[in-house]
Amino acid sequence: MRTLCLPALLTAAVVAACTSTQESATAPRRFTPRFSTVVDSDTAVLATADSQPIKGWGLYPGGGNNPFFKAPGPQAEGLLYSMGLTFIRDQLDPALYDTGTTVSDIALNSAQVNAYVSKWTVAKDSGMGYILSVWSPPDTMKDGALNGGQLDSATGRAEFVAFLTVVMQHLNTSTAGLPKALSIQNEPDFKTTSYPSTPYDTALWELTIDNTRGSLNFAGFQSVTTFGPELSKFDSAQMFLGGASFTSIDGGYFADSSIGAYAFHTYGDNNWSSLRTFIETHHKNVWVTEFSKPNAQGTSQVARAIDLMGALGANLEIIPTNYWAWWNGFAYATTDPAGGTLILGDTIHNTLQVTSMFYTLRKLFKAVVPGAWNLQVITSYSDKSTQLLRYTTTGQESSSQPRIDFYGFEKANTDSTVVVVSNWTNDDKRITVVGFPTKYKVQHGYVSDSASTNAEMIVQDSSTVWTPSGQTVGRTVLYAPARSVLIAVMN
Repeated sequence: MRTLCLPALLTAAVVAACTSTQESATAPRRFTPRFSTVVDSDTAVLATADSQPIKGWGLYPGGGNNPFFKAPGPQAEGLLYSMGLTFIRDQLDPALYDTGTTVSDIALNSAQVNAYVSKWTVAKDSGMGYILSVWSPPDTMKDGALNGGQLDSATGRAEFVAFLTVVMQHLNTSTAGLPKALSIQNEPDFKTTSYPSTPYDTALWELTIDNTRGSLNFAGFQSVTTFGPELSKFDSAQMFLGGASFTSIDGGYFADSSIGAYAFHTYGDNNWSSLRTFIETHHKNVWVTEFSKPNAQGTSQVARAIDLMGALGANLEIIPTNYWAWWNGFAYATTDPAGGTLILGDTIHNTLQVTSMFYTLRKLFKAVVPGAWNLQVITSYSDKSTQLLRYTTTGQESSSQPRIDFYGFEKANTDSTVVVVSNWTNDDKRITVVGFPTKYKVQHGYVSDSASTNAEMIVQDSSTVWTPSGQTVGRTVLYAPARSVLIAVMN
C-alpha cells in the first residue's frame, strides 16, 4: 500500500518534491499504440454537449473545527485544497451556540466561532467558497436529544432561526465571509442516535426554511442561498418539495424565495426519473452535496475508484446536477471500512494513505474546471463484449444505485473534451469514439488500475484524434484496461 514520505517538519515545498504528481515527468507511463484506426473495437457516439453546465466540485474536508490539527494532517489539507475544488461543505455546528433566545441576545461561543472561521478562511484563501449544513440545532432548542431529537415546538423553532441569523451576522464581518449556501438540515428524512441529527416532517421543514429565508432577508443576507431538502435519498423528495404533484413549488414564497436551489444526497436514487422531470420544469441549480461508500465493485481502493466514477456519471445524468460534492476528505485512521474518506493519516508513522479515489477525482476536477464545461453524454454504444459498460439510464430506473460508466464533458468554447470510462469489467476495452470537433488532433489518457493502487494515475502515450476523409466529426480510440478508470483528454 503506497504511503507518502512526510516527516513532521517538512515544508510544503519539500512535501511537493517527495510526492509525484500526475503532471510530473516522473509519473508512471504505459505505452498504448498511437491509434489511427482499429479493426475490431467497440464504437460509441458522443452527443452534442447539452446545456447542463458543471458549476462546482466540492467535499467535506474533515470533522470538527480543525480537522488537520496534527501531523500528517497539514499535508493532507494541502493535497485536498489543490485538487481542483471550488467549494467545501461543512457543518454549522451546534457548538457555535452559547446563550440567548433571540437575534438581539444570542451569544456565540467565541472559541468555536474563531476556529471554524479560521477553517473556512483557509479554504477561501485557497480559492474556494463554502456551504453550510445543519446536522442538528443546539440541544436547548430540541426535545433534549442532540442525536435524533426533534425541534421543540414551543420555543425551539423560533430560537433556531434566530441562531442561524446570528451566525450569518458574525460571518458577514469575518475573514471567511458569508457562505454560498445554507441547508437548514442534513438528511431530514433520517433519524439516528449515532451522531447529531434532527428528523423533520415535510410541513415543519417547509415552515422552518420559510422562516429562515425571511429572517436572512430581513437581516440583509439575500446572497446566502437557502437550499434543500438535502435528503439521504430521493424517495421522499416529492413530498418535501410539495407533494406528489409538487404543488408547493409552483408558486408562493416557498418556491420563489425559500428554495433557492435543490440539494440532495445520492445514497438511494429510486424515483429519480420523476424527480428529473420535475426539475426540468421547475428550473433551479441542482447540488449533490454528499456521496460516498462506492463499494459495488468491491472494497479495494481501485474497485472503489471504479465504482466512484460510475456513480459520479449517474449522479450527473439522472438529475441535471450542476454542483457535486464527495463526503469526507481526511481522517486520522489507517483503515476505512466504509469507503468514505479520500486521505487517511497515520499519526504513529506520520504517513498518509492517499487513495486511488483521490487521484482519480483530482485528475477529473483539474481537467474539467467549473464554469467552462458542460456535460456530454454518450448517445449510442456498441460493445463486442458480454460485459457491457452502462452508458444510459435505460433499465436502471428501479435501481437505487444506478451507474453510468461512460460519459464526457466538453469545454464551452469546444477547445477540449474529457471522456471518463469506468471499466468495471474483466475485459480490456478499445473503443472508437466519434463526435469530436475536426480541429482536435491529440488524445491524452490517464489510467487508474491495480498497477497504480493509491498512486498517481498512469499516463498513457498520446494517441491520435482524426477525421476520416468525407466526414464532419473527429474520432479517436480509447484504451481502458480491465478493471480500471480511464480519463481521456482530447484537444
